[in-house]
Amino acid sequence: MTELKYVNTPSLYIQNLIMCNLNALFVLIILASSSCSQPSDKKDPIDLRVDVGWTDTKAKPDQDNKGDAGEVFRPPAKAKVRIVTFNVRRYFDDQCDSGRCEADDFEHLFSTSEFEFRGKQLANALKTLDADIIILQELEKESCLNVIGDVLGFEHRAFGEVFFNASLDVGVLSKTEISDVRRYRDDTTLELSTGGTKKFARELLEVQTKIKGEKVIVFAAHFKSKANDNPAWRAAEAKAAKEIIVTRAKDNKNTLLVLGGDLNDSLDSPTLDNLTQSGDLIASSNEDSWTYQYRGKTQQIDHLIYADFDNIRLVSVEAARERSGGFSVSDHAALIANFEIR
Repeated sequence: MTELKYVNTPSLYIQNLIMCNLNALFVLIILASSSCSQPSDKKDPIDLRVDVGWTDTKAKPDQDNKGDAGEVFRPPAKAKVRIVTFNVRRYFDDQCDSGRCEADDFEHLFSTSEFEFRGKQLANALKTLDADIIILQELEKESCLNVIGDVLGFEHRAFGEVFFNASLDVGVLSKTEISDVRRYRDDTTLELSTGGTKKFARELLEVQTKIKGEKVIVFAAHFKSKANDNPAWRAAEAKAAKEIIVTRAKDNKNTLLVLGGDLNDSLDSPTLDNLTQSGDLIASSNEDSWTYQYRGKTQQIDHLIYADFDNIRLVSVEAARERSGGFSVSDHAALIANFEIR
């Protein structure tokens, strides 16, 4: 076997020595240059993360965050708003106002402890939904809204009362201060396609507030039920409600305006067509957003419908329900919509 030998001649030795010294000198030059380039007072690095959601060509430069590369641009922050609508199912108080409160009568008479317990049941269920605004239907009196609001810790409330004995009305709970409340029932006459006139079956209640600095307007509604059915009445309610909301939208451009409530009709009905057909208002729904079962058929009759502005985006919509199909002690699911305001 041939033996391999390494021979180091004087000329090779000198070359190796020169190369080693040159390499060491090159390293020293790099270290010196690097240390000289560091500023004496360290600054936090500029955050160049970009929100790749919406593109906003009107974004303003952040004047307080500049670097050698120039001004850093960021799109405006999104305000996220979570709105819930829920028919609580005949929440009466502990007084018999109609004089007819037997087992088979419409008005159910709760004892004081039962009245408070039912309110706590509803509130504890709603608490899990973590809403900014809650729109409720089928509350007999403002005291019913107050029981739920007290348990939830929602101090800001509005109630729409029609002042009939044992009436089931609408209410709104808000985490943030309510700046304005409007009611439309008394001043609105509905023209029915079948002839004659009506009022809204319940109050159409408007509530204004601000969420994360952005104005939000919600309308609480509960259209005519299908008991002793009158589809023309519901269709007329929808037509009038749309006119009101569209008018308010013209005065409040780029504002989140939402109509929420039990409209007692499905997405393919004349009622919903009257609200959404022109495209000014959009219904929030998906294939699993049904809120009510009737004779084994599931349907979405509770709705959150919003005004179509470029800066408003529906992020998601979902129905909160249990195995029975309802939510808490109600036969309706709660409908939840998440919005972004740019």
